[in-house]
Amino acid sequence: MISEAQVEKALDYLRTTAEEAAVAKAQMVYMAEWIKCVRSKVKTNQSGMSNAAAEDVALTSTEYFAALEGYRDAVKEDSFYRFKREAAEALIQAWRTEQASLRSEGRAYG
Repeated sequence: MISEAQVEKALDYLRTTAEEAAVAKAQMVYMAEWIKCVRSKVKTNQSGMSNAAAEDVALTSTEYFAALEGYRDAVKEDSFYRFKREAAEALIQAWRTEQASLRSEGRAYG
């Protein structure tokens, strides 16, 4: 059985991490766009090359790799909050289902 203390802890987690989760999501979206900017900037600086060759240079540049690493870190942070928040929400939903079952059996919990 899921205790009310566990549910309260899950609710507290959802309440207290909302802003951090939003920041992590925003950073991930920002970094996805930043990668495009970096690739475009490096590609534009390649004069006298075909588009395909300039693209290859851009995709293998240190600037692009740095942006990719930033994006990787942002995705990791966003995923951490998303998965933890989904787990808290699942626990709360399981508790609600458990409580509904107990009520239907006539023995509601706490």
